[in-house]
Amino acid sequence: MFDSEMASLSPTEFIERYLLPLSPKLVLVGEGFRFGAAGAGNIEVLKAEGQKHGFVAKQVATVMLGDTRVSASEIRALLDAGNVAQANVLLGRNHATEGIVEHGRKLGRELGFPTANIARDAEGYLPGDGIYAGYMFVDGIRYPAAHSVGTNDSIAAVPRLLESHVIGRTDLDLYDKVVRCEYIERVRGWAKFSSIDELKQQIARDVAAASAILEL
Repeated sequence: MFDSEMASLSPTEFIERYLLPLSPKLVLVGEGFRFGAAGAGNIEVLKAEGQKHGFVAKQVATVMLGDTRVSASEIRALLDAGNVAQANVLLGRNHATEGIVEHGRKLGRELGFPTANIARDAEGYLPGDGIYAGYMFVDGIRYPAAHSVGTNDSIAAVPRLLESHVIGRTDLDLYDKVVRCEYIERVRGWAKFSSIDELKQQIARDVAAASAILEL
């Protein structure tokens, strides 16, 4: 997880801590790639360190998709805006979050739409708050799903969560399983509701919209 500690590492420290344990033979980076504190590391640093540690570093030319430069910053901006459909085009695959299903408040089950609460240490950048049509992969099976990314106001220390409802299923026991949630298209942005009844009605509309997007 990228944090202040990682951001403070020198290029050499970053390589020793995160790259060398992978025993790399070839490292590919894009044009203008920088790493380490204050962006001090570049392709030349990688090449020099590669000679010491037995890997080759190469720079890959920028890829364009129409007038759009395919880059991590562009993809991240699209994800932050909830535009997962366009982010998927740039990625060449569906963006996904993968993690273990934890026990939650079980509010969704009470409302008739049980959700899998994905652990907060899940891998994969969370898109902007909202409801998404997508898929959940578990035990080698792909299920159509409606994903909710948003703020849990009752837990101040955990501001953003991913919860996923498998469309048409209420019988799955997913606790402690590793699941992969793929995002296809955003249904709507984040919203708060004044009552449980209002929330329940909106969830039903969201699931219907997700089903239509997935052509169920």
